[in-house]
Amino acid sequence: MVFYARQDTRYLIFLYNTLKAALLERGNQQTNLLESVLQQSNLLCTVRYEKPVRTPTSHLDITRKSKAVLNNKQLFALQEIYAWRDEFARQEDES
Repeated sequence: MVFYARQDTRYLIFLYNTLKAALLERGNQQTNLLESVLQQSNLLCTVRYEKPVRTPTSHLDITRKSKAVLNNKQLFALQEIYAWRDEFARQEDES
């Protein structure tokens, strides 16, 4: 897990510096654009994440988003795979 965390965060300082420079450049070297982004970021950090509740029809969101047309056998398979994957992910989730 530590390796994953390191890999997941290894470019954050580079990204921060790049985005900061781009915001300052677009703001004509004024800090108002950068300050606005930092304020929005701070507000976002105050919002508590709540895990979505799985319902018997949660798997249908996938078909709606992908506009897939599935027959009953395929829908049943999707429902079972979705339930298994969701349960497994919740067991492995460390948050």
